[in-house]
Amino acid sequence: MSKGYGVKKRIERISCLDTANLVKTLLENKKYKDSALIYDMCQGHTGQVRKNKEVWKILSRNSKLLADILSDVENKYYDPIFFISFDKKRMQGDDCISKGCSFEIKKQWNGLRLTFSISDPKVKTIYLMLDDVLLKKINVAIEGENRPDWKFSYIIKRDSLKHFNERSSLVVVSNNNDVLSYHGAKEVEINIPTGKGNISEILSSRGELSKKGNIQPSSEEIRVFQEEYLSLYDELNKVFETSVGKPLFLMYGTLLGLYRNGDYIDGDDDFDVGYVSDQNDPINVKIETTKIMSILVKNGFDVLLTRRGRPFRISKGNAKIHLDVRPLWEQGGNVWAHIRAKLNMNIQEFREVEERDFRGRKVYIPTGTESFLESYYGKNWRIPDPGFSNGSTFISDHIIENLLLCTYSLEEQDDIRKSFENMYDKSRGEFVSTSLYPLYPLDRYNIKCGF
Repeated sequence: MSKGYGVKKRIERISCLDTANLVKTLLENKKYKDSALIYDMCQGHTGQVRKNKEVWKILSRNSKLLADILSDVENKYYDPIFFISFDKKRMQGDDCISKGCSFEIKKQWNGLRLTFSISDPKVKTIYLMLDDVLLKKINVAIEGENRPDWKFSYIIKRDSLKHFNERSSLVVVSNNNDVLSYHGAKEVEINIPTGKGNISEILSSRGELSKKGNIQPSSEEIRVFQEEYLSLYDELNKVFETSVGKPLFLMYGTLLGLYRNGDYIDGDDDFDVGYVSDQNDPINVKIETTKIMSILVKNGFDVLLTRRGRPFRISKGNAKIHLDVRPLWEQGGNVWAHIRAKLNMNIQEFREVEERDFRGRKVYIPTGTESFLESYYGKNWRIPDPGFSNGSTFISDHIIENLLLCTYSLEEQDDIRKSFENMYDKSRGEFVSTSLYPLYPLDRYNIKCGF
């Protein structure tokens, strides 16, 4: 590392490093573990850390310590994301920049996060264009002239970024051909020194990126994934019926595909299921969920909590093949569920289930399936919408706040991990907090937690 490389630039390079992993690394190093400054960063608990900006603010008060830490981190970790940079490009014709609509881009642990600010009610769709090739189409899923100004995000994942060119130009265009600005410019140049340079060929053969920001799998890869999902559902549903005492039914896109098409939605590469909680408030739902997760670990399943502490995912040794499992509960005359759902329905419409055939296997669906699909996807749920993203759907703050009460803090996740480790030996399943699990080596994290 050049001595002339400024501290500010070095911080920018590694500021996407997961803070919990940074703190853990420092505490394991004899040079730092007795430092009051590092203890302050940890707030007395290795799993409960401040946001990245606060960490760097604390470190900046001690330039020598900061310089040592930067050198140690740069020497210990090689992460291609460290080397990504952005430059805004001004072009002729800035008058076609969309008024009040813009986007930001930043590095984070699993890729690049694009955050869009939309205030123009005429914007219904945005197109991410990479070197004049469609990277992703996203429908802005809220109607009406009086919709609020709001933000939503889309993440371009690591596995997609490694195929970018060393220099790529990204432009975001709306359905009315206006361009969303990036710090007042029409275009952002993304510099990825490690890029393979074959993203255009991949997009040409596979199509635009998936809703989760990944390169679309091949048809054969999707077929294998989908069969493995169904096998995992078979196994998990048996445990739910016998040990939890509840049926496990299909939810969200998995339910939509089977009910509308009799199969998966084209290209669908995940699997959503749910169960009805016996509780009627998010705090007690969380307590009940912890007991259910314990039963599942005891029966050999790996239970993962997302980085937001949202319950929960199920896998068996490979996080890439997992089921997203959602507790549903009745509260205040509505049915609530992650992700982002407050449904004007009766819980009995989920408590009562029907058997359906799914590629020769028995699955359950709620008796209120049509009501759910209309409530969640809208009246046009029967019409396929490849550009749909729940991330671009406006959700009221009170819904988000109530659902957050059913998520686990870092401290709670660490307590559960320790409790399960004491209860079960390693021949059983494992509880994995994707926030607390070490990010490096990247390959190990990808297998255990997934990006």
